[in-house]
This record gives sequence, structure tokens and C-alpha cells, in this order.
Amino acid sequence: LAPGTGIAATDRILRELEPKIAALPGVRNVLVSGGDTRGGSGSATRANVYFGLAPIEERALSQDEIMRMARRIFADYPDLRVNLRPINTSGIGGGGGYGGKIRMNIRGPDLAQLEAYLERLLAAMREDPHFVDVFSSSADRLPEVQVRIDRTKAADLGIDARTVAETLRILVGGDIVSAYREGDERYDVWLRAREEDRWSIEAIGRLPLRTRSGALVPLENVAEIREALGPTVILRLGGQRQVMLSANPAPGVPLADAIARARQHVFEANLAPGYDVVFTGAAQTMEETAVEFVFVLLLSMVFVYMVLAAQFESFVHPVTILLALPLTLPFALLSLVLLGESLNVYSALGVFLLLGIVKKNGILQVDYTNTLRAQGLSLREAILEANRARLRPILMTTLTLVAAMLPMIFAQGAGAASRGALAKVIVGGQLLSLLITLLIVPVAYAFFDEIQTRMRQRRATDPGEDEAAPTAAAG
Repeated sequence: LAPGTGIAATDRILRELEPKIAALPGVRNVLVSGGDTRGGSGSATRANVYFGLAPIEERALSQDEIMRMARRIFADYPDLRVNLRPINTSGIGGGGGYGGKIRMNIRGPDLAQLEAYLERLLAAMREDPHFVDVFSSSADRLPEVQVRIDRTKAADLGIDARTVAETLRILVGGDIVSAYREGDERYDVWLRAREEDRWSIEAIGRLPLRTRSGALVPLENVAEIREALGPTVILRLGGQRQVMLSANPAPGVPLADAIARARQHVFEANLAPGYDVVFTGAAQTMEETAVEFVFVLLLSMVFVYMVLAAQFESFVHPVTILLALPLTLPFALLSLVLLGESLNVYSALGVFLLLGIVKKNGILQVDYTNTLRAQGLSLREAILEANRARLRPILMTTLTLVAAMLPMIFAQGAGAASRGALAKVIVGGQLLSLLITLLIVPVAYAFFDEIQTRMRQRRATDPGEDEAAPTAAAG
């Protein structure tokens, strides 16, 4: 809520929100904490509203649709800064008060300049339809009274900063100055100015300070006293001051597109040297996952090549089999587009499984081709017979796999979305790439065999040429 909002005002808003959220379709339980001394949040300007949904098979709306309806409720309260998100039970991507999927940490040496950049990015992202729930750490700033000492005047009177700090700590905040006993009980003695002597800026300005000569002067003679907003916590990243901004992608906007838009806003903000933006949360997780996915994919190709080279006792046949894999990736991505699925952790796992299936088809073709050639068949006859004989088991395996994956694609209920993403990329990628992968392996086999044959012929003719040259020279 707005800085300075009292407990009573916060409690009143929460009591208005609670029945509205409870009336949303699919909402079963509502728990409100904060804004009340019973909430335990420790801040009158911060509150949490948890609403539990009925099981997915018992409601007609998805979680995203219910969240969209909740945002319309909060839109009627423009003074609230709302961060609406699913509860993170996995621990991936962080959490805490700035739990949006896109979390931006603006770092730099000067806090005032950081706040200026933060406000600029906040305004730009709130106007951008790619984002919802735009939130910032500036919402945690609370009203405070700041005392700025005029060190020249204070030094002339013999007053140092420690004297000012201790006077304010005792007279405004209160402190233990002594203790006394009554029987076996010990009681602390607290010293504090009367409420009317510390309630306003004017009253604080009249608090007495003792000079070097022993005289008393009011605080306002040696300091500037003013109201301001101060942070409740000082945030740092890599040893630098930072402010935080979080947001969620709008419904229907992929996370990658939202991150790209956020980077565009950072570029347009034209940060000065010494200031930068670090993405954390789900955005950081996605970028790290993309890099690790490519690394694991390449590493798996190396291990597969080593295993196939040992199996076939050849350095060429594994290349023949693996040539079909790069052609499978575009078809896997095309299947995601056609089936309306995004590239996520589960669909990436499906890509790995799809590559294994395609590799298995190539092994069947190459292995039987080698067997037939060992029996004396020519290259062309061996390739045609091997593909004719292995087409049936390959089609049987493919159709069995597709039939097994169809229930996962059309399944409903908890966890169905993640399993469906894995199944869609396998089914779509396998059906789309089946024909071309069955054709590329025999073509590559014949191509590499021809190259090997020419190299053997060249090596066979080179020694004869080397022996003929000295004879001709001697004649």
C-alpha cells in the first residue's frame, strides 16, 4: 500500500478485497495476512492474500484465467502495488517479496540515480502490454524524519555527530539509563521525552544539545530536519547498491518475448557508465537453462558417437546415423508451433527423447545394411533390401510410440500440462521427420561408402606410381 498507510486503513481495504476474491469462480479458500496486528506481517503497508483453488477437474477455468479475473478486482484500487503470482513450491527462480518471473536488479553507486532509473523503467513497463504486475522495491520505502547536521556550525559549538545521535536515540527512541531493585526483582529505567516533545518536526527541532562549554542549544540550530522516504532494507548485489523491479509476462506472452522487451526498455533507458541491470528469477533460470541445454545436447552427441563407433568399429557409420538428428530439431520446433505449445523444460526433455528414437531407427538401417554386405550383396542391393526389411519394425515402433503418447496429449487434470508438452514434441517431431530421416540415412551411407571406396583405390594406386618414377628416370 502507499507509504504511511495506517493499520486501520490497510485492514479496511483487506476486508473489502476478501469477499470479492472469495467470490471468484474456482476459489475455495482465502487467507489474508498483514495490515492487522493478528496478521504477523510486521508492516501496516504490506499484506498477503492467499487464495486456494479447487482441484483442476472440479473447475472450468484455468489458474491463469482466475488470476486474470483477480487482476480486474485489484484494478479498482489504483493506489495498491500488486504482485500477483502462483505460489512457488519448487524453489526454482527465487521467491520473496519481488517474486515476478522477470526480476531486474539495477545496480550502481548512487541511490538517487538508481531510483530515477527505476521510476523510468517502471513507467515504461507499466505502459507496455507485454507486462502485468509490475512491482518495485521502492514500494517498501517508509516515511521517516531525517536529520542532516551542519558540521561547520556543530564544530564551532563543540557538538559532534555522536552527541546528536545519542540525544535523538534517548529522547525520541528511548533507552535504558539505569536500573533498580525491589526485593528479588530488577527493573530497568527508561528515559524518553514526553510525546508532545517528540511528536512533530518542530518539537524534535527544539530538543536540547549540550555544547563544549556546557550550554544547551536546540537541535534546529545545527541541523536541517525534514520528512523523507527511507528504505526499510538496503539491497546490495555484488557489493553495489541496487533497486529491484519485478514483473510477470502478460497472459499469452511467452517469457522469452517479455524478457526481450524488458531488455529493450533497459537499452532505451540509456544507463550511465557504472550502472547496469542484472536479470534474476525465472528470467535468469531460463537463460541458464538454454545455455545448459545446448551444452548437454552437444555433450550427448559426443557420447553417442563414441558408443556407436565402438559398436560398429567404424568412425564413419556413427556420422551416417547422427546426420538425421540435426534434421529432427526443426521438425520438433515446428510441431510445438502447430500444436500451440511453448519450448519449456518438459518439451526440451521431449526433444532429447525424440533424438534417441530417431537415432534408434538409423541404427537398425545401418546395422542390417552391414550384415547384408558381409553376405556378399552389392551396395545398392544391400541398402534397398535393408530399408525394405527394417521399414516394418520402424513403423511399428513409431505407431506404438504415437499411440502411447496420445493419451498424454489429451489428458486433463493435475500435471497434464507438463506431460502434454513432452508428448506433443515427441509425436509431432516423430511424424513430421519420419520420412526424411528414413531417406537421409541410406543416402548418407552410400555417399560415405563411395568416398571410402575412392580413398582405398587412391591408396592402392599411389605405391605403383612411386615405384615407376625412379625406373623411368634410370632408363
